Amino acid sequence: MSEWSRLMQTNALCIVILAVFSGTSGADESWEKSEGILITSDACDFAVYDDYVSICDLSSLLERMGNRTLMSNLSIRIYRMDPEGSLSPDAILPVAEVLYITDGSLRLKTDDEEIRAEKDEAVYIPPHKIRIFENAANETLQFYSFIDWSLASDNNNTSEMHLFSTPEEAQNRTQVISEDQITPLDRGDTDTNRSFQFSRLLHPREGPYAIGFDVGTAHIPSGSGVPDHYIDDRYQLMSVREGSGTISVGCHEYPLAKDDIMYIAPGAVMNLTADEDMHLMVLMNPYYQEMFDYEMPYACDYVYS
Repeated sequence: MSEWSRLMQTNALCIVILAVFSGTSGADESWEKSEGILITSDACDFAVYDDYVSICDLSSLLERMGNRTLMSNLSIRIYRMDPEGSLSPDAILPVAEVLYITDGSLRLKTDDEEIRAEKDEAVYIPPHKIRIFENAANETLQFYSFIDWSLASDNNNTSEMHLFSTPEEAQNRTQVISEDQITPLDRGDTDTNRSFQFSRLLHPREGPYAIGFDVGTAHIPSGSGVPDHYIDDRYQLMSVREGSGTISVGCHEYPLAKDDIMYIAPGAVMNLTADEDMHLMVLMNPYYQEMFDYEMPYACDYVYS
């Protein structure tokens, strides 16, 4: 290992130790709460919108559980719609909306377009679109909605940072993105059985997407997992689509099961082990950049040894 690598690892370890022992302000808080928040499958309170539709405001729930503002300007909601249900939001958004289908089939009408999205597919809806959501099958429809309001007041930055030189007609097209369209990335270390596959569905640097976050999916074989690492200046949100396992966030372990949701704070050391084959949806805000991702092998062994 080079002197530079040793120095970087030592500095990173100091950050971890300080984060663990510094605590947080507020009578109800602990460092575990600030590093990771687990929302189990039955903890997301759905408010009735109408006879067919109910909504869980996940952003507000996370903020209440963490006793602080966690989500910045990103709105995250989960919509649940019974068969024959439909929803026509009155607001025409000045920013893009991203959906991720967790159950059922969605029929989406935007202006003069009509598309259908199935389970485990993502949908990108450009700004300034009329949106009508309809349940397209005889089963419950459920999907995430992600809206980045931070881009509403900075059109110039949006054009430069997220759309690059993409033709205008591509920027304004509603799109459905599935794993079949993406070449998966092999991550982790196969030699230590800490490896997984990641499919980046939407990333502002890889498509005509006016967003400041990214959304992808991870497949983790049973017995394998995500190695110790931390990501600076951005948080992660994981939703367990299939399987089960154990995640360590800030050296605190949480069991994960189907439909659980895990918030991972910026800079928190984490690892994950799959007890059975796992499929995850993963959101990162701001969007992933490799230069902010640091390996930290055996970090918790250093802290508690």
